[in-house]
Amino acid sequence: MPALPARRSRHRAAALALALLATGCPAQRPPLPAADMPQDAPHIELLGRDGCGNSATMAARLRAVLTPADGSFAVVDLDALAPEDPRRGHGAPTVLVDGADLFGAPPPAAAPEGRAPS
Repeated sequence: MPALPARRSRHRAAALALALLATGCPAQRPPLPAADMPQDAPHIELLGRDGCGNSATMAARLRAVLTPADGSFAVVDLDALAPEDPRRGHGAPTVLVDGADLFGAPPPAAAPEGRAPS
């Protein structure tokens, strides 16, 4: 099997670490107010939609694993985004860290017409 590029390996390692921590850490921390977030904290967005149980589960896991040094995350409703917003091309749930998919998926080519994929 060919070796993954270093960047992709780091993304996969980070995703695995997040998954392991999320399943083993039941305590939930409230998000930090924006004024209290560290200046160098990554910008984290959880893309989801109302009624998606997986989006709610991912939000709970993110709250459980993020420390004050990590900052907080924004919940973005895919159905409320403008039709031309490229984030509509992601499925729900998706975690973006500084605009890149946490699990290393490539950005969508274009936002689909109508409803974003689930």
